[in-house]
Amino acid sequence: MTHEVVQIGVYDSQIVEGAELVGDGSSMRKPAIPNIPPYAGNWAITGIWAAKEDATLLSIEPHMHFRGKDVQYTLVYPDGRERSSWRQSKFEHGWQINHELAEPLLIPAGSKVVAYGHFDNSVNNRFNPAPHQEVFWSEQSWDEMYHPYIEIIYNGRDITKTTNTQQQQQ
Repeated sequence: MTHEVVQIGVYDSQIVEGAELVGDGSSMRKPAIPNIPPYAGNWAITGIWAAKEDATLLSIEPHMHFRGKDVQYTLVYPDGRERSSWRQSKFEHGWQINHELAEPLLIPAGSKVVAYGHFDNSVNNRFNPAPHQEVFWSEQSWDEMYHPYIEIIYNGRDITKTTNTQQQQQ
């Protein structure tokens, strides 16, 4: 093994129902996601992660609860070209597993991974325990979460090579 596999949350920034959420600039203090209104059948949220260095995408792992409807991961290159890398059009909460890509995908520095998700809090969602109620963000399965994860390696971080500083410390 030459590189460490890192799990990243695709939510450096978020867009909810077309409005960008603004935090205080701290990675520890993200802005609160608004609650999903009662009977909302196609409530949209987008997560974005910006690659600051070259990486390779190995797998994706979407995480939503009972109202998760669909999710799509797209790679946006620095020149604006887009490549859809994974889509699940009928998300089910039992599918919160790691999905390995058949072929790893290069993510050049300056690219963005964008994860588009929708929630169905309507009576049309057979898994929905309470379409008449506002949905809060929490860890309980009857509440909701949106954690679009990816697993990557940073291409320039070969863990088998030591730096001069590391050699001097040994």
